[in-house]
Amino acid sequence: MMNASILKKNYFEIIIRKIYEYWSIYNIKKNHKLCSDINDYHKKTSSTGCSYTDYWELYKLIKKHKPIEVLECGPGVTTVVIANALNENFVETGLQGKITCMENHKVWYEMAHEILPDEFKEITSFVLSDIEEKTFSMFRGVCYKDLPKKKYDFILIDGPEYISPKDKTPCFDFDFLNAIQFSNNNINGLIDKRISTCYVLQQLFGHKKIRYDNIKGLGYIKNCSFADIKHHEVSISSESFDLSKRYLSIKN
Repeated sequence: MMNASILKKNYFEIIIRKIYEYWSIYNIKKNHKLCSDINDYHKKTSSTGCSYTDYWELYKLIKKHKPIEVLECGPGVTTVVIANALNENFVETGLQGKITCMENHKVWYEMAHEILPDEFKEITSFVLSDIEEKTFSMFRGVCYKDLPKKKYDFILIDGPEYISPKDKTPCFDFDFLNAIQFSNNNINGLIDKRISTCYVLQQLFGHKKIRYDNIKGLGYIKNCSFADIKHHEVSISSESFDLSKRYLSIKN
């Protein structure tokens, strides 16, 4: 049976989570174009999508970092969020960002391609790919097999399922390691509700580069290059990961 302190902590987390969600909805509604595109997309898809906290955090990061090559692992509502932010960045900077969307399920791939608003199709490319298992050091991961080699500078990890196609063992998402090995750019990004992926990447890049927000259920990738992997932490892995769980907003 849970004691009073655990119940109090859980209640606190629920309240803070709801506050973030309401705040995100409030901010998205102020951007009428973004809000309208999200609502329209929801009406056309059977996917439950992410939370509004996810949408708002993703939008803010794209606006802040102004990436040129975005890798989206798992397209959906988040595609129109990214596309809106990229087009706003283009108006501000004159530099047009593009999105590469990876999907391994043909039904979701076809739906995402079909219902994406026409105005975003010129800057968005969809890739249907099988998944495969890869290893790095002691870690097993799952990734898209046919990831295009581009100079990505932002990644959203919301797919594929991180279950090994060989023996159905839970793994982590390997796509970031693939992307960072052939990109000369430092990469920022967001990891949606994949604690195992956050944990593994934090061991490889350190808790200053990979942060996990326990309330939002989001991992934050901060300005990582492949060279950073040399500074991975193994001696204080559990402490490091525990310290990264934040109850307040992370400044990226």
